[in-house]
Formats: sequence, C-alpha cells, structure tokens
Amino acid sequence: MADLSAQLIQWAKEYYLLDSPTVCDQRYDRAFRELQELEKQFPEFINHNSPTQRVGGGRLSSFGEIRHATPMLSLNNALDMDELNKFVVGTSEHEWVAEPKIDGLALSLYYVDGKLAYAATRGDGQVGEDVTHNAKTIQSIPIQLEGPMIPNRLEVRGEVFMRKSTLDRLNKQGGSDRKFANCRNAAAGTMRQLDSAKAMRRPLDFFAYSIAECSGLPKSIKTSPAAEYHYSALKFLKQIGFQVNEYSQVLTSKDMESYCEKLASVRDSLDYLVDGIVFKVNSLFSQAELGFVSRAPRWAIAYKFPSDTRETTLTAVDFQIGSSGVLCPVARLSPIAIGGVTVSNATLHNMEEIERLGLAIGDTVVVSRAADVIPKVSSVSARPENRTPILMPSVCPSCSSPVARMEGQVAYRCTGGSSCPAQAVALIKRFARRDIMDIDGLGERLVEQLYEADFIRRPSDLYYLCYHAVAELPGMGKKSAEKLKKGIQASRETTLDKVLAAQNIREVGRSACRELAKHFHNDLDAILAATQEQLLEVELFGPVMAELAYEAFRDPELIKEISRLRYGGMQWPEGSQPVPSSESTLSGEVWVLTGTFDSMTRSEAEARLAAKGCRVASSVSKNVTTLCAGAKAGSKLAKAEKLGVKVVDEGYLLSVLEA
Repeated sequence: MADLSAQLIQWAKEYYLLDSPTVCDQRYDRAFRELQELEKQFPEFINHNSPTQRVGGGRLSSFGEIRHATPMLSLNNALDMDELNKFVVGTSEHEWVAEPKIDGLALSLYYVDGKLAYAATRGDGQVGEDVTHNAKTIQSIPIQLEGPMIPNRLEVRGEVFMRKSTLDRLNKQGGSDRKFANCRNAAAGTMRQLDSAKAMRRPLDFFAYSIAECSGLPKSIKTSPAAEYHYSALKFLKQIGFQVNEYSQVLTSKDMESYCEKLASVRDSLDYLVDGIVFKVNSLFSQAELGFVSRAPRWAIAYKFPSDTRETTLTAVDFQIGSSGVLCPVARLSPIAIGGVTVSNATLHNMEEIERLGLAIGDTVVVSRAADVIPKVSSVSARPENRTPILMPSVCPSCSSPVARMEGQVAYRCTGGSSCPAQAVALIKRFARRDIMDIDGLGERLVEQLYEADFIRRPSDLYYLCYHAVAELPGMGKKSAEKLKKGIQASRETTLDKVLAAQNIREVGRSACRELAKHFHNDLDAILAATQEQLLEVELFGPVMAELAYEAFRDPELIKEISRLRYGGMQWPEGSQPVPSSESTLSGEVWVLTGTFDSMTRSEAEARLAAKGCRVASSVSKNVTTLCAGAKAGSKLAKAEKLGVKVVDEGYLLSVLEA
C-alpha cells in the first residue's frame, strides 16, 4: 500500500506539476483501483497522504469560518501603462517580479509539520470559508510537502482556477441544459460545493504565488529560503511540491512594458484565463520598508489588460422588464468568443444609448468585455443597407399594458404594475436578494417556477407557502423544500430599513431607507403617516424622493403588502437603536462608494458603514468627506478628485470597518 501510494503520488506530480507524464492514464487508473481495494481490506493501514484520500470527509452541512492570521487584502489596479509607470515612480531602482494574474479564486493553504491542516477562501479579507474538503481534491495542491526543508508552520497563498480545456469538456458532458458560463464561475462554484465528491468531478488547478508564514525550519537550515527575496520564495514553493506559474520572472521597471506585451501576445493560447499581471518588489526587506498605504501595499500592483474586443452581428434586440417596470434593451448577438467566454448577449442600457451609437439590427458591432467581465456594445463598424431600426415597443412584451415615458426621464416603463408577470417575478427576485431579505435556497429559477405554478404572485406570498406542494415541483424534492423553508424562516427576523427597501419605492434606495428608519426611530406607523415636509427633513431626501415616498406610503397595495409580511411572521426591532461607541463611530462623516469590491457587496459595505454612524450618499458633492473607490470606478472618482474629496481604497475601508 505504501509503495503504491508513493508511486501514484510521483506519477501525479509528473502529470500535474512537471507536465511530463511517464505512464498512460489506464496504468494510473489500474494502480489507483488496486490501492482502493487494498485499503478496503486493510483500513487500519490507510495513510492520510494516500491519493485516495484527496476526496474530503463527505458532505458538509455548511462551511466553517477561518480567521486569517495575516489579512488577505486586494492590490491596487493599474488600468493602463501610464498608471503603471506612475506607480513605479520612486521605486524604479528596485528589482521586480512579474507574475500572470490568474482569473480564479484566491486561496490560503496552511501546513503543520508538512501536512495540509486547512484551506480557506479570501472571504472578507479577515475571515474566510473553510474549504479544506474541496482543496484536497485538487491534484496540484500537495497534501504532504516534500524535501528536507519543510517548516513546522507554512501558509501558502495562491489562485484556484479551472483550465479552459476542462471547462469545454465539462460543458460537452453536461449537454445544452447544464453549462458553466466561464472558468471563473466554474472554479468559484466548485470550491463552494458542500459535497467534495462533486468537486472531485470538476477538476481544478492551483498556482502558488506567495508565502504568508514560514516558521520552524529544520536546525540545519540557517536562513529561510523565503526570507530575503520573493522570487526565492517562489522557487522554494516549487521545490516542496507546489505549482508556480512558468511565466513568473525577475525584471527591472524598464522591462515591464515589454513583459506586458509578451504576455498579452500569448494570453489567448494559454489553457487558463489571465486578466492581468501582478508586479511585486523582489526584495522582502524593501517590501517591509515601503509598507502600505490605506492598507494596500506600496510594493505591489496589478496591471489589468485592456478590454478584449471582437466584431459580430446584432441579430435582434429584446426588451427585459425590471422590478420597477423599466424596459431595458438587450442585444442578441451572433455568438463570439471573448477572453475564453462565449458572448451572445449584451446590455444596451436605454434608448438614448442606442441613439448615441446609431445602432440598428443587422449592424456589425464591436463588442468588448469591460474589465473582462461585462459584455458591452462599444461601437458600430458596419451598417448594411437592409438594417432594421430599433423601436421601443408601444406595449409591454410581458403583459401588453401600454409603455410610457415619464417627462424628463430616459426610461420607458410598463404601466401594468403588479399585474405584469415580468415585473412581479423581478420584484420577488429583488426581495430575496442578499442585501435585502437574503433568502437562502430561493434562486432566480425557483422564483420563476413558483410563479409559473401559481404559488406566489407577490413577495409576501413566500411566507404562506405549502412546502409539501413545493417539494413536488420538478427538480425540487423534500430536501430542497426544507432548505427553502429554513431560508424563509430565517428572513422573518429583519430590520425596518430592509422592509422598506423591499417595497421597491422609486428613487428610494437602500441608503435612503436606512436614513428613513433612523430618522423616525424605527416607527413604521410614523413613517407611513409622514407628510412631504417631514420626509424632506430626512437625510438624503430631496423634493422628488420625498414626493415619491409620500405617494408610495398612501398606496393601499403597499400597506396591504407590509401587513401581509407582518401576519406572515416578519418582525423587526422597534424604537431607537443603540448608537455606536465613540471609539468606532464615523458620526458626522459622509461617504460615497463607487466601483466593485472583492470582499463584500456595496450594499453590505453601506450597511456596515451606517452601523458606525456614517452617512452613505449616492453622489459626490462638496459635503462628502470620503470616496471609497473599488475596481472599475468611474465618473464619481474623477469628480471627487476634482473637488478635493479624500479618496481611499477597499483596504482602507476594511481597516475602518474592523476598527
């Protein structure tokens, strides 16, 4: 058993790490099955390092939490060469290490005496999810480290990803009804499987890119191989069994641009998605000297590749209806591959955008993936003679109610209200969202199923469901129905601001609902009875918002919906809530959030800032004290810089929230 285990480990290393297999798959599989049979006969001799033990300990009921000893924070981004050069100014004399930025999922691996103790996701940067059971299924993650230089404690960080070839194979196996959208989503979904056997059937890979802790080396080793230089740390990781990206190299600041061009030229030919390059100062001593700014390192930056673009044909335009009744045009495109993802749809935002582009059906359009994520029609490259104009429908595609454009607004709306099936379904989906009622087990497809089965017509119907009937729906069953029941029960304990936000009042967003609940001391009756003048006294409320809220609170349907939620068991704290202590409060500060964040959604960030007494505004003005800019920050960042507003990043935000 020991000999077979050692041989299989060596063969796996040759295949996954060295890319030079010495045996065929059939021989490996025969040896693997032979070891499995022996372990069935003699379970007392099973070694934890056996290849058969890579499937973790069965199915978990939920993920545990692991607090990172050293926070896993994000890097600042450079979106072009000018930004990269500006970052390098002042540190140009340093030697740098360039590494491809893999498009996957950050992971921390912790080893004790050479054995994998646990694996954790980034989470919010401070606390991650325990995914050890799934990490064990990844062949390029060693369960037992090799060599004479194994430390007592070692924390390795890197990126979990799915190869393009693996995604293609899984999608072919799954057929047309079950396909993964892209490698990133497939990797993230696999690592979040509670059943490690399912994760095993979706092979993932891992590149190590740093050491967060290395202590307790053998006495014969006087100096840690990872003590002085980052590149030495990468070589050390490779020696003890980790896969390190082959394109990692040492260079000077003068070589950065040519390295970017070189990697960009081979990017599409790689079997994994690369969305940029990470540059790190090689000397660890210099890293310590340079330190951090707003808890983002001064010694590292992520250069993002420009958006990938392709040409294709606009074949049609559909109009989707949102929870507020707004009709959003969606471009249907002849499918094209951009950055490893097949794109066949793209948002067109509104009719003004269509007019700006001069767009018509039949045009050849240039499609880009903004920040390698969101497909966008950026321009028109050819207009054929037989092109068809794009017209806003006069009636709603879902309910045939008239479509109207309010004076002074860009948006066109369906006038059908709650009687419009598309609006009703969108509203229920919005209600169940993580930042509102956070109903676990209620996915978008299930909302559609429940609506089609006539089980729900409005959000409050969720609290009166017959779960025996739900269990009989196609694809459900008792376990899924029970999960939904638990999720709905948990959502009954909520806060008044979320109840107000769930009503989807036009122009009254999450921040405004928090201010509304705070101003009226969580007194729902006082809010419903408030005059427009009283609503104008609420922070963030202007004349338009006050008028729309006043009208909404006198709508019999809204009153009825809130009453049904209450009768369905929904409850929230009433009266004034405790004010945060002066040590942690941001009282008096006004923040604006823009862009996207890795560690949390913007709604979660707004809620946590509000809990510290901070007011979160939706637009930048001279009254704003701080703007927090995440990835893909746009015009708000430019306006803040123009007005001299303090600008911080996600790392600073985390430090404030954890203070």
